[in-house]
Amino acid sequence: DADVVVLIATDRAWSTSDHAVASAHYDLETVTLHEMLHGVAFNGAFTHSNSDRSKAMLARGELSAFDRLVTLSYPNRSASCAVYGVLSTLQGESAELLAALTSEKLLSASILTESGTWSAALQLYSPSSFVARTSVYHAEPTSKFSDDRVLAPQPRLGEARREVRGGTLRIVRHLLNAPIDVAPRRCAESEVYAILAAHDNEHKCTEGSLSCGAFYGLIAGILVSFFVGAVAIALIVIVRKRRATLARTEANADGDVRNSEKIETRDLPVFAVMDGKVQSAEPRTHDKCVENDKSLVPQAVAKNVSAVDAPTSET
Repeated sequence: DADVVVLIATDRAWSTSDHAVASAHYDLETVTLHEMLHGVAFNGAFTHSNSDRSKAMLARGELSAFDRLVTLSYPNRSASCAVYGVLSTLQGESAELLAALTSEKLLSASILTESGTWSAALQLYSPSSFVARTSVYHAEPTSKFSDDRVLAPQPRLGEARREVRGGTLRIVRHLLNAPIDVAPRRCAESEVYAILAAHDNEHKCTEGSLSCGAFYGLIAGILVSFFVGAVAIALIVIVRKRRATLARTEANADGDVRNSEKIETRDLPVFAVMDGKVQSAEPRTHDKCVENDKSLVPQAVAKNVSAVDAPTSET
């Protein structure tokens, strides 16, 4: 007997092409692989309570190997716990179990890592209204990990997913290799509501009529505007300081040039020797450097006078 039997509906438009799938057809290989994954790994007994739709239970009181891996893992994924643990017995019913199975994106399938810790490997489909045989046993379709699309609740027209990858592959490998009695820590009854409350408190919107998306968009816009304004102001200050520095530098340079070109004049007596006599000539100007060293002129004059008055051997 076959371990897995897949029944194919004949009223669908199927594609058996090895290449691109027509947009109006379902890929037969993708759908067949999807159903085979349910047969060998992604199956279990979680369902509504028979007597109270506000509770969940295990059908026939059985627990599959995959059911042991279903964990509630928020906010700390490394501290996830197995949701079946809220049942006092495998035949019991629990409102906490239903709350976990309908936690909307908080449900995962976890595997044992090489370091000996449990880690969420696949985000499971857990809508707010439990859907028998669909909730829990499919991958979350909005997950960012496209490799797990082969296990999405509904196949897409024109889409081909013909390989097992990502978290889906890690779950299959774990189930094939790990002992069945190895499972994550079991959730306590009060732990489920504590995890859900922590999630609600973090994502609650209290901004009146604004939705979460609109509110966070508004906050993001304000922060971006503030950042851009701060950068603009900083650039203006830097430019102004730079201009002021350049202006001071140019002013100092102009002052040095003017000082070097500035000439101070003063009348000084000039002596000349004419006809053997010392006579004064017209006054002339001299620059500041000569004025600062006044001792040069008297010395020069004295030397000239001495030269004139001194008797020569011919006289």
